[in-house]
Amino acid sequence: MSIKPIFIFSLPRSGSTLLQRILVSHPEIETISEPWFLIPSVYALRDSGVFAEYSAASLHKTMTHLISKLPNGKQDYYDGLRVFAETIYSRLNTKKAKYFLDKTPRYYLNIQEIEQILCGVNHPQTNGKEEKWFDFYERHRKRFNSLEELIDWYNKRPHGSLNLRRAESPNEAFIRKMPPECWFWITKDLFKW
Repeated sequence: MSIKPIFIFSLPRSGSTLLQRILVSHPEIETISEPWFLIPSVYALRDSGVFAEYSAASLHKTMTHLISKLPNGKQDYYDGLRVFAETIYSRLNTKKAKYFLDKTPRYYLNIQEIEQILCGVNHPQTNGKEEKWFDFYERHRKRFNSLEELIDWYNKRPHGSLNLRRAESPNEAFIRKMPPECWFWITKDLFKW
């Protein structure tokens, strides 16, 4: 995908439009007012909470049947929605920015579904982190006297998804990726300036 979506999940009337206007002043961020286009696709899978001229219950029943016929079930549906969303965001990208900011207020009701749509098989950096953590914890917890020791060990050991040539640890990667302005605030706090 040529453009990456970013979201502002917020309640209506909470200042998200101001934040959107500030962020879109960056040349690498494109946006429009409030797209809303993912809501019908997400709510098609819900059996309640939908009020429409058509029968939401019938839509849910039909979508459940349709999804049951897909080889990979709901994941295939989400994959299709991902392609749809990527196409819409790319076509709205008039300034050829790297990111598309979607600030649809009601998306806060659909965070889990939107994550499923936009974080799939080809996006492992965001999928399964919780499951991975619990698996890791179960495999290693008996080697340590406390959770703090386990976390300390994890953050100081070389990690396969980071820079292996330098045997980079998660802690080193965090420090390397830290924006320069953060160092100012850390130094300020450390020396009580």
